[in-house]
Amino acid sequence: MRVGATIVLLLLGALTGCDSSPSSAPSARTLPATTDPRSPQESERTTGATDVSACDERKLPFARQKLPRKFFPTNASALWAPSAAKRCLYLVPPSGSPRPIWQVPVGERLVRLGWAPDGTFVATTAIGARTRTYVVDRNGFVRQRLAADGITFLDDGSAIFVRTAALYLRAHGRERRLVGLDAIRAAAGFGRAALVSVAPDRHGFALGYGGDEIVTSVFSNASPGAAQALVLIARDGSVQRVGPIFGSAHTGNPGGRDWSADGDAFVQVVGELPGDARLKLGHDHCLDVWTARNGYRRLVCGSDLPHRARSPGRGLHFDRVVWSADGSAFLLNNGTVVSRSGALREPVDVPPLAFYLRWTE
Repeated sequence: MRVGATIVLLLLGALTGCDSSPSSAPSARTLPATTDPRSPQESERTTGATDVSACDERKLPFARQKLPRKFFPTNASALWAPSAAKRCLYLVPPSGSPRPIWQVPVGERLVRLGWAPDGTFVATTAIGARTRTYVVDRNGFVRQRLAADGITFLDDGSAIFVRTAALYLRAHGRERRLVGLDAIRAAAGFGRAALVSVAPDRHGFALGYGGDEIVTSVFSNASPGAAQALVLIARDGSVQRVGPIFGSAHTGNPGGRDWSADGDAFVQVVGELPGDARLKLGHDHCLDVWTARNGYRRLVCGSDLPHRARSPGRGLHFDRVVWSADGSAFLLNNGTVVSRSGALREPVDVPPLAFYLRWTE
């Protein structure tokens, strides 16, 4: 399974050892940190491993072997960033207990987190209004430190980041300008005040890598009630908005997203949609899909789910999604399983915390 970005919606209940409370977890109304326009100058290539001796021992509140293997392969490792963990980041190996791997520097807070395709991970921290991005290996060694608001990747490992009012693509040791931020704002249908976010958040909502595209989240302005749009950016620099402009009672708000293993399609959760009075639903959540051939379309909604397809105790609402490794189905974090064609399968019992971890192969 691949992981990789950005927006959050509703969190499902309190979870042990992770950010889940309304006061600490970002919501659909929380804007990302403003993109740092400075050049991401690199610091020392290797700065040594962080001292994690102050980090507590941690145990997952569920058994790894009980996760559905189709969606969480047994050979997958994960990054875990518990909220009350002294700024400690843990590596969850395929077997054994989680171990502290890195500690966020004093005075900084973790805002973005994701794996790079080469097995390193990328952690972005905020210091006031400024951000800093670290590239760290599995031994906790900082390989690079960049003045950037996060990095996202294509599945071949090419890195995309913001530099001087544009996105730049870094591949094979070379860097080139990809597309200007104004072109992305225009594709979204917003003005020059719009904020462009390219990197995944720390909470596991944006997963996977596109083969030749990334998805950026564009906010119309810096207000908590800003409208949002998803803009697809291709390797050749072309841009297009996919889906509607979100943020109204009619269009809802985007939530979790995951790319297919081959990077040619993605699924997107949309929440806070109008409910169904007949089912006594105040609001609804839906799952949309995008492919290059068929564009962006709605696949299934919570109100469509028959009782047999609903996970006991979870109800109709969901805000995250994981694509199966073989590309045939999606798992929602209310336990619902949906095939790629939209057919509903038997639900599974899966701990919500599994959707907060950042998984990789």
